[in-house]
Amino acid sequence: MKYIKKYFLIWWIPIIAYLIPYIIFELGMILKKEIVVNLSLAIFYLNVLGNIISAIVQIAIKKWYLLFPQIIVSAFLFFPFQYILCFQNQISTVHTKQFQKI
Repeated sequence: MKYIKKYFLIWWIPIIAYLIPYIIFELGMILKKEIVVNLSLAIFYLNVLGNIISAIVQIAIKKWYLLFPQIIVSAFLFFPFQYILCFQNQISTVHTKQFQKI
């Protein structure tokens, strides 16, 4: 419970937490396991939701200026991550074909 509270009170923890779904995604691509990649997508969405809640908490504790880095990072990561996840099968197929040529 203490760690969950810190996630919402300390503004930079939700931003750093975006590394977790990215690492899981890369692991899924290396292992070629679609379920691991889908898990990274679910964790990413949970992190976006947690980031929005954290931004609301920052407003409530009168540190509204700290929500700008959170929202900006979320916005810049949301679209590229969705793009990568949307075309994950094509990306892995291209990488496989490139390695087969070598």
